[in-house]
Amino acid sequence: MCSHAEDWRLFEASQNDPFLNLAIDEAVLQLVGKGKSPDSFRTWVNTRTVVIGRNQCPELEVNFRACTKYGVAVARRLSGGGAVYHDSGNLNFSVYLCQTHRLARDGVVEMFRNIGQAVASSLEELGIDAEFKVPNTIQHHGKKFSGMAAVVKWGAVLVHGTLLVESDLDVLREVLEAPESHRENERRCVRSMKAEVINLQTCCSRVSIAEMREVLRTGFEQYFGIKLNEERIIDEESSLAKELNEMKYRRPEWIFRALSEEPRRPPLLD
Repeated sequence: MCSHAEDWRLFEASQNDPFLNLAIDEAVLQLVGKGKSPDSFRTWVNTRTVVIGRNQCPELEVNFRACTKYGVAVARRLSGGGAVYHDSGNLNFSVYLCQTHRLARDGVVEMFRNIGQAVASSLEELGIDAEFKVPNTIQHHGKKFSGMAAVVKWGAVLVHGTLLVESDLDVLREVLEAPESHRENERRCVRSMKAEVINLQTCCSRVSIAEMREVLRTGFEQYFGIKLNEERIIDEESSLAKELNEMKYRRPEWIFRALSEEPRRPPLLD
């Protein structure tokens, strides 16, 4: 835990478009690396979406019949790791830091640990017993409610994660259960690690998405010794995000792209 204070920007997404939200993550990462945007913390919520990792094959991770049944979109993020399900009961968070920041100097694994412990510490205020588990999950009595992934690129680091607050776990299980095995693709695709999941409302019935946002804000400030100042997304970030949304994240060529080679780096770090 840090003993000195510093300022980060706090901003929230005012929309729940999954493709635009993923584009915002990349846009802010790029501009933090260029020194045009400050170190930042963001919370955001998506509509029903399966988000797969950068090096995953959607046919191995997604039950498309169930997605059609429930109106669930499929998107691909910039970071590695496994597939996750988002809906209005899931709170996402993103941390964007210059690669030379004190919290980023020891690498992504330590960032996972620090952020995971910050989240777990925050939940103590709600009486929720939470524990960070290496390399990138947070659990309650062995059941997962949060997972994180990371990108190190353009001189900056992005760590983003999920918090299952009041998500529809029945839909989650169904859309993340791919019905067929495509063994010809398994060798070159990163597979998701299956885990038993739990909503935070099961641990504390009064917690909501809005309350969870405030709990995270206060908890991060206390744990890291920082000040989170509410600011808007800057025009350059917004313009770049809109461009990335239209030219990349919303396009089938990105979402369903063919993986032509083995991942050259560990999936959590890609």
